[in-house]
Amino acid sequence: MISSEPIGFVLGTKEATPLEFWIAVDAKKVLRLDDVVEVQTQRPDGQGIVHFYGVVDYVRTQYEGAQFDTDTFLVAKEGILPINISYTAHVQVTRIEPEEYLPPQPGDPVHLAIGKQLASALYFDSMDTPIPAGIMNNGNAAYFNYSFINGEKGAHVNISGVSGVATKTSYALFLLYSIFNSPVLGSYKANTKALIFNVKGEDLFFLDKLNQNYGNLENQKDKNKYELMNLPVQPFKSASFRATPKRDSRTIDSDLEQRSEGISVYLWSIRELCRDRLFRFLFTGEDLDRGNLSYLVTTVEERLARLAEENDQSDRQNRRKPQAYLQVEAFGEESKTQIKTFRDLIDFLEDKLLNDEDREENRRWLGRNVPATAEAMIRRLYGISSEVGHLIRGDLSPDEVAKYQLNPLASDAQLTVTDIHKLSARAQKFVVGVLLQKLFFQKE
Repeated sequence: MISSEPIGFVLGTKEATPLEFWIAVDAKKVLRLDDVVEVQTQRPDGQGIVHFYGVVDYVRTQYEGAQFDTDTFLVAKEGILPINISYTAHVQVTRIEPEEYLPPQPGDPVHLAIGKQLASALYFDSMDTPIPAGIMNNGNAAYFNYSFINGEKGAHVNISGVSGVATKTSYALFLLYSIFNSPVLGSYKANTKALIFNVKGEDLFFLDKLNQNYGNLENQKDKNKYELMNLPVQPFKSASFRATPKRDSRTIDSDLEQRSEGISVYLWSIRELCRDRLFRFLFTGEDLDRGNLSYLVTTVEERLARLAEENDQSDRQNRRKPQAYLQVEAFGEESKTQIKTFRDLIDFLEDKLLNDEDREENRRWLGRNVPATAEAMIRRLYGISSEVGHLIRGDLSPDEVAKYQLNPLASDAQLTVTDIHKLSARAQKFVVGVLLQKLFFQKE
């Protein structure tokens, strides 16, 4: 189905190619950016009709007959120059049926594409897993092929927009909502999860609430748009909200100001940091690119992992749940035998790497690295201590470790919002790196 009257004609004063052409728009019609059009052209040999579909990517008007810019005043104010107004639009071809790469002919009528023609122009008719993508300027629903988002045929979405006004965030959330509430997930819906990192403000911690303007009559148009896309008007029904604990607090409370109900704190135990080989995420990529630091970090990480595994084995033999701390040989001036804080971990490593390097045990920790490399690593750990110390703790009970563990794939919630907006840049990299590694390992 095409519109009854042509919106214009293929322009004859500019070249038309199989991939793009210009339109002379009827002065009494309206053609806008992003409108979708169709042109039917007869093959030169008379052996059939070729259908061109395209999207308007440029529109313009100008005076025809005017020579200088100042002629505009003579026309608009005094009306003494005979001119016509030229209304033209440029079309980028999106589809040709059949695939005959011939140019349309000058003077061919151009119609707005609607219905099946619109679906053909934008390949909606060939999508195996369409999901609603929004409403176009012409009032019709647009769709994405989910197979190019979920990794089956591709896995990339590029969202562009003006920075700082939350347009990209809003659309990313709508896209997630569309995926969760459209039938494309099928039997995979229960096991499909999303992880969002909250990096600014606390607005994302209300995704499970209806918009406060929902009941206003002026929002009826928005409701109609959702009906057009066959999407329910509702908040995210299955959402989990995780926040960092407050620094320098004896109690483990979330560091949020606008909401306290339904918020869970997340953190890692000392044992988990070592066992899961998360030590490397305490260092930035730039740090690991310098000298032999990367090699030393890998060596230390592996030895910490072995210590954690030995601790786990000991806990199993004693028929108790894995603890949050590490039980080690006495270290430091106070001869501690348990690593319960991040500062304890630094003191332990400093003892193993820098104190009495002639001892056999210390040489195994240092490996082939020189003390200067170990000093550089210890300095970096001291530098980040105040930024991640409240996220890595060994003074928790096994039940608390399980309660505060952050595992989006194991969560009952479909959507997990993880707050990192109050963390420093290095602490943010630690949280993001650890979570993404965990997700990739679990997926594999």
